[in-house]
Amino acid sequence: MEKLELKTSTKVRWLRKSLALWAGMLMVASPAWAAGKITISGNGQLLLNDGGSITLDGVLSLSTSPNKSVLLVSGTILEAESGKLTGLGPLNVGSNPTYNLALAELVYPPVTVADNGGGTSDTTTDTDTDTTTDTDTDTTTDTDTDTTTDTDTDTTTDTDTVVAVGTEITEGAEVSLEGGATVVVSGGKATITVGDSVIQLDVPTGAKVETAAGGAVVVKLELAGGEKAEQTANQDGSKVSSFTTADGKTTKITSLPGSTTIFKSDGSSESEATVGSVAQKMKINTDGSMDAELTVGGVSTKAAVPAGTEATPTASGAVKLSSPVTVDGNSVAVATGLNKSGEIVVEVPRIGNAKPVVLPKTPPGAEVSIDGTKIKVTSQLAASNTTGRSSAATASGNFVGRTDGSEVLVYPSDNATFSFEKDLADAAGLTSLSLASGTASIDYGNVSGSMSTEPYLVSNDAIELSLSAKSNYISLPAQVSLSDADLEIEFADVHSVWVYSNSNSSWAAYSADAANTSALTAAKIDQLSDNVDAGSGMFVYSAAAQDIAIGDGRNLSIESLLKASAAPATGWHLLAVGNQGDTVGEIAALNSNIETIWVPSGSSWRVYSSDMDTQKLIEEKGYTLIESTSVMPSTSAIWVHVIDSSSSQSSRVATPPSN
Repeated sequence: MEKLELKTSTKVRWLRKSLALWAGMLMVASPAWAAGKITISGNGQLLLNDGGSITLDGVLSLSTSPNKSVLLVSGTILEAESGKLTGLGPLNVGSNPTYNLALAELVYPPVTVADNGGGTSDTTTDTDTDTTTDTDTDTTTDTDTDTTTDTDTDTTTDTDTVVAVGTEITEGAEVSLEGGATVVVSGGKATITVGDSVIQLDVPTGAKVETAAGGAVVVKLELAGGEKAEQTANQDGSKVSSFTTADGKTTKITSLPGSTTIFKSDGSSESEATVGSVAQKMKINTDGSMDAELTVGGVSTKAAVPAGTEATPTASGAVKLSSPVTVDGNSVAVATGLNKSGEIVVEVPRIGNAKPVVLPKTPPGAEVSIDGTKIKVTSQLAASNTTGRSSAATASGNFVGRTDGSEVLVYPSDNATFSFEKDLADAAGLTSLSLASGTASIDYGNVSGSMSTEPYLVSNDAIELSLSAKSNYISLPAQVSLSDADLEIEFADVHSVWVYSNSNSSWAAYSADAANTSALTAAKIDQLSDNVDAGSGMFVYSAAAQDIAIGDGRNLSIESLLKASAAPATGWHLLAVGNQGDTVGEIAALNSNIETIWVPSGSSWRVYSSDMDTQKLIEEKGYTLIESTSVMPSTSAIWVHVIDSSSSQSSRVATPPSN
């Protein structure tokens, strides 16, 4: 018997974390969880359909998007004190639809759901469960007999036109596909009809059309030089264009549903889509190379990348490119992100012992190319006032890298353009910065003045953030702010990024995944709409341990930043640390109302307070006290708690907010 058991236990754990489960899951971090759990035992499986969801302790833990499903296999355990299953479609236990979630909620504990042949929402009580068993036993024999006869007759008729995967569809033929779609090949087009939707693929001269897995249709073209080109249409409206060179390099574009595609007899292909005010355009050329273009507000940002590149446009308008570059016989993947604001970020992974590199983020209108081992970015920079500069008045300078550890700042005229060139085969690992047109001034080590036409060598080593699985308090140690366009590219593979508002005493979160965003909204979490400003800390929930590389920026001292702003308001502040070696004592000395400073330490905290009574309370709660001279870790976020000076000393220590 397959069954879903709902029991009690003492901690939260996941015994099986399938990719499908993570894709639809929102896990909200908390310092402690109560008892209780859902267990799928035996050979049971739980399938959530059409917006189904699981709520644990009043917090959404798992959900599905409309027309999507999530499968939890035997051995999955979700634990909490109490919860419920809700949704808009059938809840399947094993292979049978057992409950209609549009009509009922399955609340626990304690309920056991057995795979007993099906039923409706009435079976949520014990009495109904017994009745369902009897009814199913009696009814199954009769229903199976009648249904089998009818179904066989109907199905036989249908299967005459349902073709197997890999079957060629000839000109003029109309066939049915897996999933209920039909396809007609006529007049140089393959037209797929899915309900009320129509999807078309070009069929160039010499190409053949075949059925593919999942009811997809693929157009295949073999060229005289041994190259192979394909376009595939899926029933959700997405398309995949690919070109494989004679030496085996495959270039691929995964287009959004609704995109316009072109497939030519020379093997080249194009994909275009408009997302809000963003126009995406990608082209695979006859040599397998790719051109990508993003137009925002009439300004076009372009990329020319080699054969073997994979392009993934996002639903917000961004385009992500992953290009193979061979260095010393080894292939590395250079990531080029054209974000929805039209900015370019180029990331080079770690090569040998060198640190990963992120080239300076460009404004819209830049161009990037990758040719062999060489990367070139041509761009303007934000115009700056170059008059009256001094070492104390360089805030308007554009950070472009470092030399001997010190900042390199550029102050361009309005029409100045620059070239950043990096050869991945160069062991020095430096970027060559050149003034391509116009005029500019530069701070370069001990040199300050007009920029010459000779190249300047700079380091663009990335800021590395090492994330552990699940909870992470992190910050950027430099003056770098992150918009949601940046987060989509640079934090694409995490579950969610959270920031805390002192003024609202609440969290706001961002996720690059649409399903996670829906889950956050359903859980009544505000969506992060403002920038993560320089000086702000972040909480990042990551499904797995991973490293993230972010472009460097000007030096940041959290002490100096706090000095330059108004005194921190009463309450909690989640802050960045900076890269200038600030100590907890220096931060606390800025405001006599700072009660405590909390620094992450594994799964716990180290805590600073200058007040002896508060120190005793901290130790009584089991936390480790830290000395005033302790330097805070540069990529961690810290909590600072400010109290009201008029308040009397409490007999308890307030702990940081949990999200």
